[in-house]
This record gives sequence, C-alpha cells and structure tokens, in this order.
Amino acid sequence: MAAHLFCFYAAICCELSPPIATAAYVASMVAETNFWKTCVYSMLFGAAAHILPFAFALDTSLLLMGSVSRTIWAIGTAGVGVILMAWGIAGPLKGKMNAVSRLFVLAGGVLLIFPGYQNAVMGVILALIGGAVALIGKKAVLRTA
Repeated sequence: MAAHLFCFYAAICCELSPPIATAAYVASMVAETNFWKTCVYSMLFGAAAHILPFAFALDTSLLLMGSVSRTIWAIGTAGVGVILMAWGIAGPLKGKMNAVSRLFVLAGGVLLIFPGYQNAVMGVILALIGGAVALIGKKAVLRTA
C-alpha cells in the first residue's frame, strides 16, 4: 500500500516542480510573473510535500496503519515538522531570521517528519537551537538600534 501511495503522491507533487509544473505555470500566468521564478518558489514552499512520501514509505503509521498511539505520534511529529520546515523556508511572521537559525529550524523540521524517536528528539533540539539563535539575534539587533 505504501509503495502505491508513494507513486500516486509523487505524481501529484509533479504539479509543483519542473519539468511539468502545471500548477506553477497557471499561477505564473494568473500573477503575470516569470514562470521559472514561480517554479523556484513553488518548489521551496512545496519542499515538505516532496519529503512526506519518503516518510510514509518508511513508516506506514502516517497512512493510518498500525496502532493508534503510534499513528498519533507519527502524524503529530510530521505535522510539527512540516510547520518547522515552512518556518525555516519562509521565515517567521515578524522580523527576519539569519541563515544559521533558518538552517537549524529547517533541519529540525526534516528530522521530525521522518519516523523514529531519535529523529524526533534531534529535530526538536535542532529547532530549539535555531529558534534560540533567531531570538538572540533579534534581541541583539533591537539593542543596537
């Protein structure tokens, strides 16, 4: 089941990235922007969507197969991982993040998406380090201003 859904999900994700990128093409035509620039942004914002099929191929709990507690754990960590990846790619709601904190938060999000308790612990640690670096950097900028 996981292999079939992996192929199906990957086929759906081709809407976001070249060479097919029909969703990006339509979006660039509607917004009247450069197609390739729109493709780059669609791939960046869809990075979590490209990683998720690998995660559910490794652990079928994301497909609601298995025990209830393991399924809740897998969906919870994957959900937090997707949010952290979006935060690492797009940045926080207010202010800017430096490259180091962005990289730590992004890596933490990727680790949280993949199954395993060790990945979850390392993902949380990396995300906390990235958040702390961003917070310290923000406070340092506020003090100098």
